[in-house]
This record gives sequence, C-alpha cells and structure tokens, in this order.
Amino acid sequence: MKMLKPPTPLGSRRRRGLWLRLAANGFGQALSAIFATVLISYSSPIQVVEY
Repeated sequence: MKMLKPPTPLGSRRRRGLWLRLAANGFGQALSAIFATVLISYSSPIQVVEY
C-alpha cells in the first residue's frame, strides 16, 4: 500500500475502502470457517475421513 494518496473525492474513496474491507472480511471468515472444519475433522478421532 502506498502512503501517497491521489486526490480523489472522499466519498468514492471511502466507499471503495468499505467494499474492500467487506470483501476482506468475507474472505477471512470463509478462510477461518474452512480452517475450523479441517481442524475439527482432523482432531476428532471418531470421524474417519476416507479418500
């Protein structure tokens, strides 16, 4: 990320940042959910995953 910001309207910049934050938040939630399911499936000795 650059420290220098181009002179853009504040509203559009804030809206773009909000969309980026929402996308990053959704991606983080999906990643954590996948990690949690993998961790649960690997840590539980009852469930045997066959490939």
